[in-house]
Amino acid sequence: MSTKRCLLRLTKGIPIVMFPLDYLSDRDESAAIDVLVTKLLACLQGCVDGAHPQHYACRAKKCLPHALRIIELTGAVPLDGSFFRAGLACCKEIFLEYSAVSDNKTEDSEVMQRRLFEAGAALHTAICIPRGPLGNVYQPDDSFLYWYGEFSWVHDARSSHEFDWLIDYICELRELEGYEVEDTLADALLALSAMRSLGSRAKETAYLEILLSSMGPEQPSRLRYAALRATYEARTTLLAAIEDTDGYDNLREKVLELSPAILTAVSPSEDASVESSRDVGFDEGRDGCYLKLVFTLVKNAAWRSRLSQDDHMNRCISLLTEAADSNPHAFYLSAIFLWISAVSRSLELPLDDMFSREQLSPLIPGAWDAFPSVYLSGNDDCVEILPALAELTLEYLPLDKFTLETLDERIDWVLDVLRKYSEPQNIISAVETLLGVVRTRLNAPLVSI
Repeated sequence: MSTKRCLLRLTKGIPIVMFPLDYLSDRDESAAIDVLVTKLLACLQGCVDGAHPQHYACRAKKCLPHALRIIELTGAVPLDGSFFRAGLACCKEIFLEYSAVSDNKTEDSEVMQRRLFEAGAALHTAICIPRGPLGNVYQPDDSFLYWYGEFSWVHDARSSHEFDWLIDYICELRELEGYEVEDTLADALLALSAMRSLGSRAKETAYLEILLSSMGPEQPSRLRYAALRATYEARTTLLAAIEDTDGYDNLREKVLELSPAILTAVSPSEDASVESSRDVGFDEGRDGCYLKLVFTLVKNAAWRSRLSQDDHMNRCISLLTEAADSNPHAFYLSAIFLWISAVSRSLELPLDDMFSREQLSPLIPGAWDAFPSVYLSGNDDCVEILPALAELTLEYLPLDKFTLETLDERIDWVLDVLRKYSEPQNIISAVETLLGVVRTRLNAPLVSI
């Protein structure tokens, strides 16, 4: 059946039948799809105003796979975060009702457990359509969702304490067992990544414990990956906790315990008793998230030392070959080692002896190509590494004309970005010097074709 040739008919939010739309005009077809999206949203939003939120959650989960397929085929998806907001509101409503009953101890454990999973059904629905580019609709177990789903709100800045209930919900779930628990924990961690911190002061210790246990080698890959994504989103707080810029002194050692957990999240030991079919040697999304996190943390002396101690540098070395032709991995990987090389004298371990600058040379073209997208995605601190990258490039300038011309175009593009956003002159000058040498080499008569 081709695109826009099927529609899920909903009755009170429950999927009934799939049928062809051949007999519908384009106008009628578009209207039918609008009804579908509206009804699915109503399943979630109704819990906020209705008396039985758990019913809405279960209906929404039942129709979810079919509705996602329709939305994916047609592009009829609300991109304003409404699915995410409504799903979280539904989950919260059910969980708060559960908490009130739990405090009174008026229902048996089986009923209480069912309520926790009803809340999980709403959460499951919430994460499937994060805000993002048109067409980004995912099944909940799609690995693309872990790394590229945007879990946030438009014009809705929430403070950390507004996520306290979701951390409490995870703590309750962890008392249960089973694959459904693990899947729901992963959903919750993806949702919590939206707060981009360790939570409120009242919950940050509990949240740290959750992250640490979720990245354990015995955990399934989906849960480890969701915890890695949440840890990445909290990277600014992880630096603040070490630098004690916001009164995190009491959390310093606990935060640093995340270092070995992060490594386990991407590469559990071979003898770990866990299903690890997704733990391939190189995964673009997973290792991209990992490298961006290490790039941020390695700038701090305490984190740099701990990352080295926990063998992250060997992990990064193992990615050198795989990342050479992959953007933006080439930029982050070269930047990590250039940072280490620049500060190696201040470290107890001679980290610069663990790799050679020649090993970084294959990353050079990809690093320059990736810089504009890395910079324009909000990582403006990446400019600090450009003088070192320019110096490395000068050491390993290619000889053939085609490669030089490609490098010339990429460096020129980087210069345009730096000038447009008025970056420091010393950064611009270093790149200008490199570009001048590249063009001189291009004009030399001995350049091979």
